[in-house]
Amino acid sequence: MNKRRLGVFVFLVLFGLIPLMKNFSNPRLSGIRTVDRIQLLAAGLCFGVAFGVLVGGRKFPGEV
Repeated sequence: MNKRRLGVFVFLVLFGLIPLMKNFSNPRLSGIRTVDRIQLLAAGLCFGVAFGVLVGGRKFPGEV
């Protein structure tokens, strides 16, 4: 894994984790059951994997 792909990975992880951490303390979401939160995270993971597969075949400029 080269530096650019690692940078994109770290950016996307941080981009997804920051709102997730903010939502845990949201009073509107405090009534959601744990099962529903896990289901929401699983749906987001599926979309993230699909996006990764979509962009995974793309070569960044400068890659061989």
